[in-house]
Amino acid sequence: MSENEIIRVKDAEIILEKGKKYILCISPDIPNILPIMKLFENHNPILISAGEHLDIQKNDFICLRKEPFFSVKELVEELLHSKTVSNLIGALRVHQGDIWVKTWYNHKLFQPFFDKPEIKSLGFSPNDAQWMNNKLFQYELLKDIVPIAEFIIADKKCCLDHFEKFKT
Repeated sequence: MSENEIIRVKDAEIILEKGKKYILCISPDIPNILPIMKLFENHNPILISAGEHLDIQKNDFICLRKEPFFSVKELVEELLHSKTVSNLIGALRVHQGDIWVKTWYNHKLFQPFFDKPEIKSLGFSPNDAQWMNNKLFQYELLKDIVPIAEFIIADKKCCLDHFEKFKT
């Protein structure tokens, strides 16, 4: 690519500068992802989120909609079906080959997004993240290593029964 490439997205432009590589940061809303973007600021992050259009680092920002996403499923569905995101992925693939992505919350529902061979996760894969976040797995891993507070694992009814015993 001899010139910078300009990608037009809704009410903004994203400029892919020659010789630079970019990462994508995905979040259901803006406040949750800003610390992560700060962490990766030297790697030219492009934010994909919901919320009002902000002036974040050269307008490298795609606003999928104005209101925040209320579930991971909602965010992933919009991400997978967005023509804007698809165009950005295509442009980044031509510009730099592999596309590194950091999600605010690594959930197994993101797996179809990462099934594309050019998209790489900055962190655990969605399936590994789900496994590592499992409290039973963490307990089994740590029970002989660190002190663990007494606890119960229960559904809502069993939990209510359990706490009834402690009422004074």
